[in-house]
Amino acid sequence: MIENCAVNTIEYSPGNYIVHTKGEQSILIHSNFLVNASGAWTNRILELLQIDPVCKMLPLQLHITEPFLEIKVPYFLQIANRKLSFKQMQNGSLIIGGGWQGIGNPNPFFAENDTVKISKNSLYQNIKNAVDLVPSITNLKLKSIKRSYAAWTLDGVPIVGQLESCGIYTALGGNGYTYGPLYGKVLAQLINKENINIDLTTLNPNRVLKDFPTMGSTVEESSVNFTDICNYSIGQLINSTDDAAYNSIIEKDSIHNLPPS
Repeated sequence: MIENCAVNTIEYSPGNYIVHTKGEQSILIHSNFLVNASGAWTNRILELLQIDPVCKMLPLQLHITEPFLEIKVPYFLQIANRKLSFKQMQNGSLIIGGGWQGIGNPNPFFAENDTVKISKNSLYQNIKNAVDLVPSITNLKLKSIKRSYAAWTLDGVPIVGQLESCGIYTALGGNGYTYGPLYGKVLAQLINKENINIDLTTLNPNRVLKDFPTMGSTVEESSVNFTDICNYSIGQLINSTDDAAYNSIIEKDSIHNLPPS
């Protein structure tokens, strides 16, 4: 396994791939198969083979509270019509999400130094939904806000299978933490020509659209750059009509921008 090694070029002929890595000591990797499971970097990898984009970039943000030991949440909770996901870490911190977008580059080929800014509106709506579900978290403070780019198909349906144009096996579509192991198993079965007990018709990567509209944040909205909210509880943030609650914040913005997923 070679880690932290960027791909520079890919040479392709039927049944043969040669991957050239970046760096002072470039490495050549020869393979009969190539799996592209690079998440938000999927379009970048396909671009090396002159393949059109297959996914859009969503700048997402997650809101993480200080440890809350008064309750235990043993399950992953999700309310689809409220855009809310809710789960608890081992240390008691709550992870509050649900697909809320931050403010980022709408280009499907985002630059390596692109970061995601915190959307004030997404922050407010997400934590309000969480308090509506579990009112007892009102007095908690946010410990941090994580954000990064995630790959998503235009129709919202994952991609799992082989691209006809170049033979690459591809898997993406969001919810990687949940479905990643299954995607990996299915791709391994496809490569080894094993029987698969799952109908992959709707997941066929060759169905994807090629005409990409502008994605991401296309309107001006209020943003805040922060990691830790020191003086305000979730309830105070929800009830505040004054920007002071959002602006009296420690600014260490780059620390919590995660690698694209």
